[in-house]
Amino acid sequence: MKKAAIYLLLGLFALLVLHPGLNSSYTAPDVRVPTVNNSGSTTNEDATMTSSQSHAVIAVDAGHGGSDYGYVSDTTIPEKDINLDLALAIGRKLSAAGYQVVYTRESDDVPVFDTEAASSQDRLRRMKEQGVQYLVSVQLSSSPDPLARGFAVFTQPQTQLEELGAAAGQAVSAINLSSFEGVDSDHYANFPILMDRDVPSILLELGYVTNPDDYAKLTDSSYQDRIGEAVAEAFLKVVN
Repeated sequence: MKKAAIYLLLGLFALLVLHPGLNSSYTAPDVRVPTVNNSGSTTNEDATMTSSQSHAVIAVDAGHGGSDYGYVSDTTIPEKDINLDLALAIGRKLSAAGYQVVYTRESDDVPVFDTEAASSQDRLRRMKEQGVQYLVSVQLSSSPDPLARGFAVFTQPQTQLEELGAAAGQAVSAINLSSFEGVDSDHYANFPILMDRDVPSILLELGYVTNPDDYAKLTDSSYQDRIGEAVAEAFLKVVN
C-alpha cells in the first residue's frame, strides 16, 4: 500500500514538473506594449507634414523688439511680443517641415538702434552671415478704426517671392484668420527689412492688433500654430 502511494506521488510529480505544459490549456496572448517617444514635442500635424527636399535655410524675423514696442495700448499685448510668439510658431513648423531655421531674435533682448532702418540692416547682416536663403518677417497692422481688419503679404518684386506670397495668403485664408488683402510687391521699399535684395524676403502683416477679432486669433497659441502650419505649407508648395 505504501509502495502504491509512493508510485502515485512519483507519477504526479512527473506530470506537473517534468511536463508543465500539461497542467493547463491556457496560452498567454502576444501582448504588444506601446512605446513612448519623449525626444520632442512633435504633434500629429507635424508628423504628417510633407518634408522639404531643399532643406533651405530660412530666417524668421519677429518685427520690433526691445525698446521698439510697435503698437501699444492699455488693453492689448505689445505688438513686439505678439510678433515674437508668431515668429517662433512659424519657425517651429518650418523646422518640422525639414527646413533649417534661424531667427533674427528669439527673445526681447535685442540691441538698441535709433531707427528701424538701422535695426533692419543689423538683422539682415547677421542673417547673411548665417547663409540664409529666404527671410520671412512678421508684423501687425493698426488703425484708429477698430473695424479695420485683414492681413496682407508684401514681397520683393521677384516672381518666386510673389508666388510664395500668394501661396502664403491662400494657406492663411484657409484657416479663416481674417480677410486677405492681397500680395503687394510694389511697396516693398516701405519696409526696411525687405530692402536687401541679396536676401529674398517676404513680410507678413498678419492682422490688425486694433481689431478685436484679429487680436483674439493672433494672441491664441493654437491659432499661432495654425498660422505656422500655413506658412510652412506655402514654402513646401513653392520652395520645396
